[in-house]
Amino acid sequence: MLSILIPTYNYNVYPLVDELYKQCKKNGINFEILVFDDGSQLFQEENNRINTLQNCIYTILDKNIGRSAIRNLLAQKTSFEHLLFLDADVFPVLDCFIEHYIKNISLKQDLIVGGIRYQEQIPEKDQYLRWLYGHKRETTLAVKRKLKPFKNFSSANFCVKKEVFLKVKFNETIKFYGHEDTLFAYDLEKTGGKILHIDNPVFHLGLETNYVFLKKSLLTVENAFYLKNRHLIDISYIKILSFYNKLEKFKIIIPIIYTIGKLGEPFIKKNLLSENPSLRLLDFYKLHHLIKLERNA
Repeated sequence: MLSILIPTYNYNVYPLVDELYKQCKKNGINFEILVFDDGSQLFQEENNRINTLQNCIYTILDKNIGRSAIRNLLAQKTSFEHLLFLDADVFPVLDCFIEHYIKNISLKQDLIVGGIRYQEQIPEKDQYLRWLYGHKRETTLAVKRKLKPFKNFSSANFCVKKEVFLKVKFNETIKFYGHEDTLFAYDLEKTGGKILHIDNPVFHLGLETNYVFLKKSLLTVENAFYLKNRHLIDISYIKILSFYNKLEKFKIIIPIIYTIGKLGEPFIKKNLLSENPSLRLLDFYKLHHLIKLERNA
């Protein structure tokens, strides 16, 4: 009935698998849990415990193949018709998490998105930027996500029909972090697929440091730039591309933003790495990075 698929890299995923295993057993369903380790070096001993659980397999890949390729590989190895994809660094909010997905699978939707949530407890100072961004930008109820179902897709927590996934797949030309899920949703919509949003969230636990998150934020801009230049996606799917396109109509604005960003970059980074970061400054910093990419193209 259900294949649960978890790609991981340098993360102890056993607690998540154990919880999912218990919920599947409680619901009396046919299931399997496949965890593929993308060539990492850490937590192998902890994750090997997964193989002691019935219908659960932990496999270490010989080399790192990337975020898109590993999801596609997982899907190809499954036994059941419904695939539940979860990131390694999440944990179900509800003890009826699996039950909720089972009930909604019966509605015969192509793909179901459960949603993301962040714990209320404020983390360490050097993780605050990631936590703040998650709270303000990623924690969204299904009623709001439904307004733009494809543009609000997240690959951290979703269930999809196997035949639908294998028809679309994740684009493996994207080698680095960012927007692989955006492109997947765009490609799914082009095929006429349907998305259902529900409130069945997972906590995102793996908070990066402010420095790492800031670096990843720029990588998402670079991937957005890559997708646009290769005509792989409609720019309306990615907010920063859509906003930049509007700015291009006012030629004087982009040089002004570029100059302000260049002169103010040390002060912007200082704020973003501080105890009281501004998400608006983060937006500006990302926009400035896109402008630099456009000028150097």
